[in-house]
Amino acid sequence: MRAKTKNKGHDALPKTFDDLVKLLCPHVILDEAAYENAIEMMDVLTSIPQDRITNGQAEYMQTLGILVAEFEGRHDSINAQELSSVEMLAFLMDQHEMNASDLGRLLGNRALGSKIMRGERELSKVHIRTLCRHFNVSSDVFVMAGE
Repeated sequence: MRAKTKNKGHDALPKTFDDLVKLLCPHVILDEAAYENAIEMMDVLTSIPQDRITNGQAEYMQTLGILVAEFEGRHDSINAQELSSVEMLAFLMDQHEMNASDLGRLLGNRALGSKIMRGERELSKVHIRTLCRHFNVSSDVFVMAGE
């Protein structure tokens, strides 16, 4: 059963940890449905301005964050050594909901994104630096990929 948090504004959200538990009980996340429910709740909680979040809401968000991170560690882990730099880039773009045009704009030339994704152009050192800053990853993600 999905928690009804999608249309609930943060003003209507319970203020205490115990009341939040009644809305969506935190537990080990075992499937995509539970993961989506937790992410949806975290989205609502993170929309609360920092100066208005209660201690109970902050504690609940931290609890969900731990459970979500553990699930992602088990289910979304990838072996970077098995992926080419383009495959790694595609994975990161997917995680950040980017397309080839977005990539091109990030790199300074909209057409460049699709050329890189099709393998027609290689990533330059400047591209790698830009991507590392944008995705907050080490250059090893692109340089060591597929080796």
